[in-house]
Amino acid sequence: MSRIAGPLMALLLVGTSTLMFPACSSSPTEEAISVTVALLGTGSGSVTSSHPHADINCTITLGTTSGSCFDDFNDLEGAPSLMLTATAQDGSVFVNWGACPSVQGNVCTIDVTQPEDWVITAGFNLQ
Repeated sequence: MSRIAGPLMALLLVGTSTLMFPACSSSPTEEAISVTVALLGTGSGSVTSSHPHADINCTITLGTTSGSCFDDFNDLEGAPSLMLTATAQDGSVFVNWGACPSVQGNVCTIDVTQPEDWVITAGFNLQ
């Protein structure tokens, strides 16, 4: 028996009927991890990600959010955690993380070994 690789379809002719089967794949389906950062408050600051396959660079300026506050990825390649770092701008202070499973000061660490949709909040207020 031969194995068909790639995005091919197998055709089987049985009498006058044609049956089509999807191609088999030997690699498991990877499920995506999604991370959304919601910035809250009246201050100014930013949240950036440190994972090599996540691109979060989100900014809040006096209550208005801009930048990339969402990413989904499925290529972990040996980096099982995502660190988000909050940095307040001059005249503002970082207040807290919300829904973050592991907090150390202004750093939020998320275990990304299991597929999950994360929504993390970061608060910034004026000094």
